[in-house]
Amino acid sequence: MTRREVITKAIAKQLTWIQAAAILGVTPRHLLRIRWGVEQWGLEAVMDRRGGRPRRKKIKAGTIELLCRLKRDVYPDFSLQHFYEYVTEKHGVKVSYNWLRLMLQEAGVVERQPARGKPAAARAPTDGGHAGASGRLDP
Repeated sequence: MTRREVITKAIAKQLTWIQAAAILGVTPRHLLRIRWGVEQWGLEAVMDRRGGRPRRKKIKAGTIELLCRLKRDVYPDFSLQHFYEYVTEKHGVKVSYNWLRLMLQEAGVVERQPARGKPAAARAPTDGGHAGASGRLDP
């Protein structure tokens, strides 16, 4: 698991902060400092700051906790699309659908869906069983 996944699960209360510290290999005191940074600046506090530019739209840890709680306790039977539409409309949360999906998957609230079909290169070659195919020419 990545640091971001572990901290997201701790925010969603699927892990205690002490368990998260043990998984990350840091002291509970250091994880408390990380937690304060996440509460103040969002999950970007966990990201590597050596490269790239900071995001303009930072999403706070309280929003993540709210979304996880709503999906798990209040709207467990909603599909992800329906949940996204309802949360943005009724609760005024302004996040993208893709961000919400990825965050709920990282937190373990929603399961990842399997891929929908194989790419054309991965399909097994056919022997020409359809109309117009010449099939094998050698006996």
